[in-house]
Amino acid sequence: MLSPRGMSAFTNDTSNNDLNSKILELEEELVELYENLDEKEKIIEGLENERKTYISNNSEEAFREERTEILQDLTRYRKDSSTIQEKNITLQFDLNQSKEELRLLKHDKEQIQEQLSSQNIIIKKQKERICSMDELSQDVKKKTVQ
Repeated sequence: MLSPRGMSAFTNDTSNNDLNSKILELEEELVELYENLDEKEKIIEGLENERKTYISNNSEEAFREERTEILQDLTRYRKDSSTIQEKNITLQFDLNQSKEELRLLKHDKEQIQEQLSSQNIIIKKQKERICSMDELSQDVKKKTVQ
């Protein structure tokens, strides 16, 4: 039979074994937790990489879309600019033609004014002659009637 001291040693051995066992279990559980943690960290890292790739791809896609829009705007602005330049050239040509026509019309007006002035002088002289002939004619009539 075991003495109380021997029992106590046996109880201590059993307690130590139980504690060692618990420690081993806890250490194994800790190792599993670290392994799970490593796996989770790898999953998180993979998800972050996927997110970065997704954002990068979406950013790249958005960049491409914006670039395409800008190029379309640029093409439209160039076309509009070209159209405006063509209209400007046409308007300049029309303006130059109008200036030439105006110059010719002014010249024609001056000539017509000179002709009118000359005709007015001639008409005035003719009126004076007619008046003078009328006076002579009346003088002659008066003399013949007397």
